[in-house]
Formats: sequence, C-alpha cells, structure tokens
Amino acid sequence: MNFNVFHGHEYLNLKTFRKSGEAILTPVWFAQVGDTLFITTEPQAGKVKRMRNNGSVEIAACDQVGNLLGDWQPAQAQVLTDEAQCQRAHELLFAKYSASEMMQNLANVPLMARAFIQVVPVGASLLK
Repeated sequence: MNFNVFHGHEYLNLKTFRKSGEAILTPVWFAQVGDTLFITTEPQAGKVKRMRNNGSVEIAACDQVGNLLGDWQPAQAQVLTDEAQCQRAHELLFAKYSASEMMQNLANVPLMARAFIQVVPVGASLLK
C-alpha cells in the first residue's frame, strides 16, 4: 500500500487510539515525501501522547473540518526526536503552507518547541 492517494490534498484526518481503544479523529496539515507524511503539533497535544503509547494509526484525506474525502488507510506513526529530521519536516510543512498565517506564526517558534510526527504505511521503515 502506498500513500499516492494523499497527493493534492491539504488536510489529513488522523485517527489515533486511547489506551481503552477509543478512536480520536483529528484533521491536520501534512507534508509528503513519497510514502512518508510529516505532521506538526504542540508537544503536549493528546495525539502525541496517544502515538507514544500506540504508533498504530489510520489516516484519510479530509477537508479542514475533518469530513472524509477518501478511505481510511492503516499506518504507523512516531514522534521524531532527531533535530535534523525535525528541521526537514518543518521545511517541508513550511514550503507547503507558507501562505497560511498560522504557519507564518509557527516560523517564529523554536524548532524543538514543536512536535514533528512521521507517518508511514504499515510495514515501512520509520526514521531512526
């Protein structure tokens, strides 16, 4: 399975799971390089905590409020900790969304004050 279905989309619905198994859906911006997707969020966000506990996620293209535009795809996610990898994710996201006022505001936030998340197809290698 590959992530070609996400090309051309602005938003991704990210489904993470609580320890109880309850699914939580969150529309997010993403940048894509091949079958690797990058997301940024606040380090204290619930999705970060949930992904650290369980890297199994599902993703689907969506609009800005989360209405699905495609089918759910199984994936695996991890929070990046390497500064160079975070810098690359930041650059990709900024290139895609630089016209957004929110992304302009994030440009002034120290890099490691954000959480950067990598999402890949199930079975693909995550960055080390």
